[in-house]
Amino acid sequence: PVMRLEQASTQSTSSPLPGEATRDYLRSLDQDVVRTWIQTRYVYNKGDIDYNYKYESSDVGAEDALRFYASTGKDILIALSAYNPTSTWPLPEGEAFKDFLRQTLIYYKTRYPNVRYIQVGNEPDAADETMDTYYPVYRSYYRAVNEANAAMHLTGDDRILISNGPFTSNVPNMLAYADGFLAAYAADPDTSKKLDLFCFHSYGETNRPLELLTARQRIDAAMAAHGLPRIPVFVDEYGVFGGSSLPVRFSKADLMIMQPAGQLTKAFYLYEGGIDRVFNWAIFHETLPMKSQLADVQTAIPYPYGNALLLAHKLSERGTRIAATSNAINELGLGTHVLAAMRNGHGIGVLLWNFNWRDSVETPEFNVRVTNVPHSAVGGNKVRATIWMIDSHTNNYYTNPAQSSLQPTTTMVLDYSPTLNIPIRLERSAVALIELDHVTGRDE
Repeated sequence: PVMRLEQASTQSTSSPLPGEATRDYLRSLDQDVVRTWIQTRYVYNKGDIDYNYKYESSDVGAEDALRFYASTGKDILIALSAYNPTSTWPLPEGEAFKDFLRQTLIYYKTRYPNVRYIQVGNEPDAADETMDTYYPVYRSYYRAVNEANAAMHLTGDDRILISNGPFTSNVPNMLAYADGFLAAYAADPDTSKKLDLFCFHSYGETNRPLELLTARQRIDAAMAAHGLPRIPVFVDEYGVFGGSSLPVRFSKADLMIMQPAGQLTKAFYLYEGGIDRVFNWAIFHETLPMKSQLADVQTAIPYPYGNALLLAHKLSERGTRIAATSNAINELGLGTHVLAAMRNGHGIGVLLWNFNWRDSVETPEFNVRVTNVPHSAVGGNKVRATIWMIDSHTNNYYTNPAQSSLQPTTTMVLDYSPTLNIPIRLERSAVALIELDHVTGRDE
């Protein structure tokens, strides 16, 4: 199967409540999993009738957001965060805390049956939580998940699954914190303990993305070192840069086009290394437009990031990945990447992108050479080549508000040949899709 770069996304709590256009956009990407948020101490303190508390950074109700995003993807992942009580927002303790979590899970799972995954918090390492405080919370969560599954008679794919709160930083450093968690889990004598998947965030390795190929094997090795089995691994946030501090020497316009190329690069190596799901961050971000797939959530006009995911989906529709190599990638994983797919009767797609981070490179012209082109894929004596480009001035709503929808940039008709050559010029940060399809009518 082709690598599904577009198949999962994360919602930001800074986002207003989206409209129908955003629902249509997400459904058009065939989202496999969408990640959203519920803060447990707000649920508890605002009463049983007010599960729909407002997110701190917006006027959106948490349940309103969950109701919307549950309609956009096959499955929902909820980060159940804010489990640490405060003087303003107390929480029950011991068995009472576990019972509260069980009832919360039953409430949301009953209303939104496609709630599939639960995370115990978000970035506990970034909050300097120790295992003395974090693991007891995790234990209460897995016990609550077990009881909720039993109470609702959930089996098989209907069960709620649980993961750690995603850990942060680059891969080697993240595993230093993960080791304490895995050690605590391995030492837990409870025979009903659960760790169904492992989650982390990827904001490192931007200058050496090839290293992300090793992420999965490092996680598997850490699990094995504690006698634990191999389990699915999700990256539910990732990016060219973390937080709100922007990389120096780049304008926002630079970062708007660097984001899609960088995200595709990181996702490519994560998936190639065996990660099961990589979630695009974010559908919409109020304060950091370069991290947003969409310019706003009412019109759902795509920014370059969203357009790149639309191109990735065009590739995915062809179903079967075919071999593709690039001779323009350096030893760090920077350069021009390629991913290709084919489906009989639906042509060949070649997705390529430039990501050079801080390297200064000229805008090179490439030759995309497609060999062993079968008639079954493109048919006929003529082949239509359609090129879609995303760069600093093309299909870029941020720099040109007249470009409010993704449009092809070049179309040409070629004579069929088992080998086709398509020249293309890419900026230092750019994404392009070449589609090779059957020509019908007069052109044939």
